[in-house]
Amino acid sequence: TLFNRLEPYAADASALWWKYCITKSWGDNTNALVYFEQYSQTRDSLVKAKLAQSLYKAEREHANYLAEKANNKATRIKSQLIFTIIVGIFALITMVLLGQRRRVKAKMEKEELAHKCNAAEEMLALLHEQDEDRVKAEETIRNLQVSFATMYQNQFSQIGRLYNTNLDISLLADKGAQQYASLVSSVFSEISSKKQSQRDFEDRINHDLDNIMLKLRNDFPKFDEKTFRFLSYIIVGFKNPTIAAIQNEKITTVSTRKSRLKQELYSHPTPNTTLYKAFIR
Repeated sequence: TLFNRLEPYAADASALWWKYCITKSWGDNTNALVYFEQYSQTRDSLVKAKLAQSLYKAEREHANYLAEKANNKATRIKSQLIFTIIVGIFALITMVLLGQRRRVKAKMEKEELAHKCNAAEEMLALLHEQDEDRVKAEETIRNLQVSFATMYQNQFSQIGRLYNTNLDISLLADKGAQQYASLVSSVFSEISSKKQSQRDFEDRINHDLDNIMLKLRNDFPKFDEKTFRFLSYIIVGFKNPTIAAIQNEKITTVSTRKSRLKQELYSHPTPNTTLYKAFIR
């Protein structure tokens, strides 16, 4: 029968349900109630199993979600850490390169500065050497000027002594010194008070002494003619007594005037000071 065919499925809820229905239709309420209770228990077990399965699945899914979330967080942290490390490495490399570049630049600037310093030292040494050569050359020129001035002025000092003693020029001619006599006579006429004679005397001095009178006139345009005449006597080497005799002045007056003029000439800013010092002493 149908009931006997359900025996192999005694634990199955569907079989128990059919057994309940059959026994109830037979009017066997006692067995029907037994089968219904078994059916209910089986259904409860199935529901509990399904609930447990669902709960396990939910827990597993939640655990998987948490694991995935943790994994994603770990991955994100790992990515951030890797990014931070990469940025740090890049920054470190950049700093190293910049530092190396600064060191190279500093080294180049140091080498350039050293080169400039060496060049400056060489230039200073050259300028010092040139300055020493210039000083030596100026000293040599100054010594030559002084020597020539001494020689030149010695000649005129003899004429000055002749002027002081009022020596007759004809006596020189008797001794056979015609040329020297001519010079003395010429100088005596040139040191007179006439303008043309003074001009001739200055021309003689300019011709012999590098245009010294012309330079004096250019450097000291405020001097009067009397001062230039006085300076011309000093330049050719006339001593104070001779100048005093020529200008009919006291020797002390000549000495004071000469000292004042020397101070003014030496302190005046002009490239001709060395020449003046050689002849105006």
